[in-house]
Amino acid sequence: MERPTRTWSCPRFFPQGSSRIHTPGMTILALTLTLAGAIAPPATAAPLDSAQATAQVTTQIRTQITAQVATQTASQVTTQTTSQRQSSTLSTIPTTSPPSGSTPSSTLNGAPKALAPRLFLGSPASDATIQALDIDILPDGRGLPPGDGTVNEGLQVYNDQCVSCHGEGGQNGAQPPLAGGLGLTPAQLTLDPTLPKTIGNYWAYATTVFDYIRRAMPLNRPGSLSNDEVYAVTAYLLYLNQLISSDQTINAQSLPAVVMPAQQYYRSAYPMEAASP
Repeated sequence: MERPTRTWSCPRFFPQGSSRIHTPGMTILALTLTLAGAIAPPATAAPLDSAQATAQVTTQIRTQITAQVATQTASQVTTQTTSQRQSSTLSTIPTTSPPSGSTPSSTLNGAPKALAPRLFLGSPASDATIQALDIDILPDGRGLPPGDGTVNEGLQVYNDQCVSCHGEGGQNGAQPPLAGGLGLTPAQLTLDPTLPKTIGNYWAYATTVFDYIRRAMPLNRPGSLSNDEVYAVTAYLLYLNQLISSDQTINAQSLPAVVMPAQQYYRSAYPMEAASP
């Protein structure tokens, strides 16, 4: 049985004689629509019957849904276009391949991992830049540069560059001592941390003294000493530890020949070879 249709009017908001219809499942409130600006019936508008009111509201809803769908579609198209551009850009970046016959440095479960793309950040390293960094020295003297220095020359360099931190004669300075503690073994030094670990009782190779000074000293200007200055201060420190005589000259040939007392307690990770004459 069809529910009866009821009409009502509100003289405060609607003209005399305008009707608002209540139908099953739907209430059309002209007051709400009028305040929202959706429907503004003229004062002389004829009353709407149920079918006309339903059609009008349905049209408005369809219009709103169509506008929302169009907005969402445009947003999705923009996002997809941006993603495609990014993918296209990445696909044009050249990647590096390992040289012919070489093996990739990293593998995953036995299979080589894909090499990361080169993004061309920074700049290529020149030969001069590489040579400035490739200064490591092996225990047998490989890598030692040309040059030489004497104990007396080393004393002058030490007083100019080192004494403020390490003290007179390599002892009693603000930094760890460089001389003294002769005759102590690494085992004794490990058991008693108050004993001084110095070049004469703890360092295994004389070439390490040159290597460390050249790359790390002086503390405020590392790498500023010339090769001759490094050879000279190395000679002076070896002399302080009673490992060479006062008249000995240190160079690429004589330095690897200096036998350090602690060398017997160490095992080199490098095959030892005689230094090139």
